[in-house]
Amino acid sequence: MKISLLSCLNHTFCGIACLVGAATAGADDNSFKFVGDDTAAVVESSAHTADKGEAFVFVEEAAATPISVSPPIQDNSWTIASSEKPANKTAPSSRGDIKLVSDESYRPALFNSEADPEVTRSGMPKQAIPRTAMRTVARPRTAIKLQVSKPTPLDTVGQLLVNAHAASQIAATTTDFSEVIDIGVEAIRLGAKGENKQYANQLISWALNRRGQLYSGDGKSDLADADFQEALKFDRKNWRALHNRGVSYAESGQFAEAFDDFNLVLELNPLFAKAYTNRATLFVQAGDLNSAEQDYKQACRLDSKLSSARLGLARVCHIGGRWEEAYTHFTAAAKLDPENAGILCSRGDLLADMGHYAEALADYAEAIEIKPSFAHAYRNGAWLLATCPDENFRDPENAVLGARQALEFEYGDKHVALDTLAAALANAGDYDEAIKTLEAAVETAPSALRNDYVTRIKMYESRTPYRTQPVAIVSQAFYEDE
Repeated sequence: MKISLLSCLNHTFCGIACLVGAATAGADDNSFKFVGDDTAAVVESSAHTADKGEAFVFVEEAAATPISVSPPIQDNSWTIASSEKPANKTAPSSRGDIKLVSDESYRPALFNSEADPEVTRSGMPKQAIPRTAMRTVARPRTAIKLQVSKPTPLDTVGQLLVNAHAASQIAATTTDFSEVIDIGVEAIRLGAKGENKQYANQLISWALNRRGQLYSGDGKSDLADADFQEALKFDRKNWRALHNRGVSYAESGQFAEAFDDFNLVLELNPLFAKAYTNRATLFVQAGDLNSAEQDYKQACRLDSKLSSARLGLARVCHIGGRWEEAYTHFTAAAKLDPENAGILCSRGDLLADMGHYAEALADYAEAIEIKPSFAHAYRNGAWLLATCPDENFRDPENAVLGARQALEFEYGDKHVALDTLAAALANAGDYDEAIKTLEAAVETAPSALRNDYVTRIKMYESRTPYRTQPVAIVSQAFYEDE
């Protein structure tokens, strides 16, 4: 069944009027910016909100070791191959290598071409076997025998690498990965050479990157950064560590360095979708939306289930005013990651711009239900409830509650949350408190916004509330009722 969004505004709003939502900056500010966070850098704006930790993603690696190790040959060297999965082969041991070998000389003489042509393979004369029986005589399989190689004792370095390999298979904590690193370093110290040294370097690099990921997840960014840097010293082609170092650069505001790292990652692994997504985020920061869109699309082609790429593409379309496309991509991203509050909040921003206020409030409410401490959803919902051009959707009292919740949950730019609270207070008729609140916002606001805040203070002094401008043309698009 198809329904018009406009026809169900009042019905939808009845169930959500008591809820408030939020996202980021003031409703008139559509510029993207990076916002620092303990775990990740994000891109956010008033109308295009990203949940913290969403724009940049550390590469995940399920493998217990990046190396596939075959048993040692007589000189104890190792065969090394790149692999994203744990090696399934048995680690080398000093008991020797058992293998199956084909041995043509082991065949019975009657199987050879020199055998009597008048004698069948069963050893009986041809004429002695009925024709029907001859059809059922099967050709015996080639005989094989077991051949056991002589035991090859491992030297100290070889045994250390066997131990490191075994430890990597079960490593799960920072302590576990540290053990792998220590064993590998000891093998190098004792003189590992050739393929043994190459294997040790790669395994150490892998373990450093994995430990760095755990440190990052625990908010220990300094330790994580150090591990990513160290990992590349042992293996400069470790594209996972290179990618994660790029994420760390982006988080710390070193965008040029991050851009270089993501480019190098794509040279080493041009099929890695997350690198395209992260580079696209940098293009957005630089204002190059065309390049950003191309990278997001490439990421979607490489990984159709990567919700962050679909979300980024939706935001680029939103900025460009391609609202129907943006809605399609936001909805696709929400289906891929239904528990992502940031996606719902961003789609709510789009719906508010389209004039679908009830649906916008519903998305903010659902985002808060998923993440009760989501300050962005509280802020954006409060802004809409306070300043909506349609009086049917204004709810100043709940807007005040939502703005206070945004402040309680430490909304990123405090001056923006204070501006929202002031707008809610003014629309509730408490102009004196609104003026005090907005004056506090002016003290911490960047210079580019202070004039706007001063203008609003004058409005409140004249007892005039602030309202956003109505949407010029409200979309009459129909959406499938699923």
